[in-house]
Order: sequence, then structure tokens, then C-alpha cells
Amino acid sequence: MTSLADRIKQRRQQSGVTPALPTELQKKQTQSLPLGERINKILETLKLRNYDQVALAEELRNILSDNKISCIDLAKKINKSQSWVSKRLAILSAPVEIQHKIRSGELAVNGYYESSAERVKKFTMLRKQAIDHAKLFRDIGIKFGLNIELSQKPSNKEINAAFARIKEIRSAILK
Repeated sequence: MTSLADRIKQRRQQSGVTPALPTELQKKQTQSLPLGERINKILETLKLRNYDQVALAEELRNILSDNKISCIDLAKKINKSQSWVSKRLAILSAPVEIQHKIRSGELAVNGYYESSAERVKKFTMLRKQAIDHAKLFRDIGIKFGLNIELSQKPSNKEINAAFARIKEIRSAILK
């Protein structure tokens, strides 16, 4: 069974269709087009199903900045959700290597977001563990009359300060 990224790559290679989005040479001409024509270009591109996601993201960003419209308004004009537009715009903040993989079809946009979601989930889990450890040390410290301050919903700064205080106490005990 082939992955989504493999199927996209194969479709791009087999179709030979050139994307309707502008190339580098056409970008200046496209920016001078009225908003309606630029939207039509995007709609044409979306029909192709094998377009360059990075170029699409660049065009979406350019439309937003050139025409001073909101992401919600743009999403409505191209019959997509705000989330869909935001995900495409986020491609532009991805590392260049990731953009190249998306452009070549090695990595599907959804695959990129799934891996991003996994990183966020892992970070959230690690942060929760750090908070739990800091609270445990705070509770142990209270039993021994030590002051380790930690609020109910601690910030990263508070967590780091609590761990620093715990290290101080630990080294004082071990001396």
C-alpha cells in the first residue's frame, strides 16, 4: 500500500500538468491582478489536485497582505475553512527542508501537521510531568519545613525556579 505522499508524487509525475499558480517570473504580474482574478487562479489550481502546496501558501499569504482581507474572508472566497487556509499559511514557517519535501511530494501537508500535532502532544505531556514532579517536591519540602513556591497552574518560569530551589536544597543536604 502506498502512502498519500507517494500517490501525490506519482500523480504529479504522471499528469505533466503545470500548476495554475504563478511562477517566480509571473508573481509581479499576478500581484497586479484584481482580487477576483487571483481567487479564480487559486480555484483553478485547487481543481488540479496536484499543485505545489508551497506556491499555494505563498499566493494565499500574498493575497492576504496585498488586499488587506482576513483569513476568514479569504477562506470563504475559496470555499475552504479558516483552518485549511491557516494550515497552508503555516507551511511557510516550516523549515526549508520540510517545504522542499512538501513541494516534491515526499511529505503530504497532512503528514506535516500530524507530526506537528505529535510534537505538541509530547511537549504537553512532558510539561505536565514536570509540573507533577515539581508539586511532589513542593509537598515533600513542606513536610520538612522547606519553602518551595509553586502556584496551582505554574508557568515555565515557576517550574524552573522550583527545580532550581530543589537543587539548592538537595546540595545543601548532601554536604
